Amino acid sequence: MAIKLGEILINRGYITPQQLEEALRDQCVSGEPLNKSLVKKGLVNEEHILEALSEQLNIPYIKLQDVTIQPSAVERM
Repeated sequence: MAIKLGEILINRGYITPQQLEEALRDQCVSGEPLNKSLVKKGLVNEEHILEALSEQLNIPYIKLQDVTIQPSAVERM
């Protein structure tokens, strides 16, 4: 079973268990996804969420600004 997003964020030190509990309570009221609630409250940023989702889904996290595309690759399109 996959680790829950909130647990990953706690394990990475991005939020505390208390902050997760508060965000989960807010989520019940607002109906927003947990990740949106955490970002909206300013507890994490979008990059933290993407890193955690990458871990949860076991897929690599790549920052596109760090990727270099060779002009010859674009020319072939």
